Amino acid sequence: MILQLCDESVEELGQAIRVEHLPELSDHDVTVAYLFAASSGNGQPALTHHGWPVLGLCKVNSYRERVQGLADVTIILDKEKWKHLEEEQRQALLHHELMHIELLTKDARVKYDRANRPAMKIRPHDIELGGFTAIALKYGHAAPEVTLCKKAVQLLMPWLDGASEIKSVKL
Repeated sequence: MILQLCDESVEELGQAIRVEHLPELSDHDVTVAYLFAASSGNGQPALTHHGWPVLGLCKVNSYRERVQGLADVTIILDKEKWKHLEEEQRQALLHHELMHIELLTKDARVKYDRANRPAMKIRPHDIELGGFTAIALKYGHAAPEVTLCKKAVQLLMPWLDGASEIKSVKL
């Protein structure tokens, strides 16, 4: 993987999303570094998570890294894929990665670390889809993979099957 700093337009888009949709990150001066990743030319994707190709990754930097001057968070984007995304898709991807930043609180107040930086962790997805095609094909509606996919469709596309009360999807 080859890394480089993203251009200013990515930082500006990320800042606009933070201000409009995630003001708590701006209110507590969370710093974010944006990097592009390119494949090393070995036929492998630029970015993977648990072995699967992804468009972006979000990492909360350690206390030591932050003391050494790194940003609080690093977001890495697949440069080649980014080039082919439409503007709304870019916004959605950055918003998704920024959603992973969860400020830690105690008694409804944001906690700070010894470097006087906001304490945070990675917020997990509230939708996770995983399974095996072979199981879904063999067991059909009885397969947990199929049940999970049906719940995800109900949650994300309620117009297909009527409104849904599902708030998160995990099996």
